[in-house]
Amino acid sequence: QPEILLPEWRILSILKEGELSSSELKRRFDSGKDKSLSGAFKEKLASLREKGLIEYTIPEKPKSPLQKYRLTKLGLEKLKGK
Repeated sequence: QPEILLPEWRILSILKEGELSSSELKRRFDSGKDKSLSGAFKEKLASLREKGLIEYTIPEKPKSPLQKYRLTKLGLEKLKGK
């Protein structure tokens, strides 16, 4: 079982409310302070995707401007079991 880090738990909790774009997610994660997507934040999203906890809403077009993230069934289960 891969470890889920504290910032990743925060991202999962934010996504519990529904699908969000990476910029919307970053804004909520940082409470609106920094609107730019840092490499570190992108790495957290990639890590959560690799762990199967979040997924793209348009998996066949990862770079689509309409792309959003959502919890997977596993991600939701992890949140409930936390």
